[in-house]
Parts: sequence; structure tokens; C-alpha cells
Amino acid sequence: LVHPDYNPDAFGVNDLTLLRLAVPSAVPPMEWLPSSMASLELIGTPVIFAGYGSTEFGTIGTKLWVDGSISAVTPTGLENQQDDATGTCGGDSGGPLIYDFGGTWYVGGTTSWGDSACTDYGWSMRVSAFDSWVADFAGGGTSGCVTDAECNDGNVCTDDICSIVDGGC
Repeated sequence: LVHPDYNPDAFGVNDLTLLRLAVPSAVPPMEWLPSSMASLELIGTPVIFAGYGSTEFGTIGTKLWVDGSISAVTPTGLENQQDDATGTCGGDSGGPLIYDFGGTWYVGGTTSWGDSACTDYGWSMRVSAFDSWVADFAGGGTSGCVTDAECNDGNVCTDDICSIVDGGC
């Protein structure tokens, strides 16, 4: 389910998509950081990013975990500085940014974009900003579409979900 207000031309704005598995996973899901915890001081918080994007060796497609920290916070986003030229890069979009608060791991964001060289900064959507939308979908609701007109870029509304027509991403 693509966020209904997503605009591919607006970097870091409503850049969030949810996926419902056809069959339950054998792995228990990780909780997302709820809006009730969003007021926590996040700047300087250690986080872990996961993704399959470009590496410092020019390869892609290998799952990597990278440590980082939050350098700036907005109502809907989290920025991380990549001072040592490690962090998120092309192909990591949609991957999780996870926090450990009191021994419990939470998905706090999803990778959205960053500088083209992947050496200065990365930007993640702040999941808590979309708490009600995520909760509705995760709880079985769809928060989805009713008509094709509600879907971006000519995609179609199927079973209350905006679906990609051409198989692209």
C-alpha cells in the first residue's frame, strides 16, 4: 500500500509503502516505534540501518547492517550523518532504521533518500508520524484506495490496495 499522499517528485515526503504478506511469516514482526514514544530525544540516538544497496566496493544485492546515529529530526523524517562514508545508499530505500529502547527493538524509520555519493547524509521517513495509517493497515484495515484515481502514476486499485501495473518499483 503506497501512502496516498506520496509524490515521487518530492524527496522525503510521505515516502512510505506497506506490504501485507500472503501468508504469515515464521519470524515474529518487529514493532514500529509508536507515536507515544515519538517525543523521545532522538538526536544522537544510535540506530542500525539494513538494506541491499550499493556498498563501498561497488556491489549491490547483499544484505548489510550499518550502525549510525540520528543527526536531525523533523515531524516526519530522521537524518543521519555519514561522516565515515558508511550508511545508506542507492538500493537501500524501504529498508528499516531500527532503535533499541530499553532492550526492545523498534522500527523507527524507513530509508528514503540521501546524497548521491552516499557519503554525507541519509534520510528516513519517521514511522511514528504515520502511526494511525500503519496501525490501521497492520491491524487488518487497508487505509487504502476505493478507486484507481486514488492511486499514483496510473496504478490500479485492487482489493483496496494501490497496485503497480507494470511490475516496476
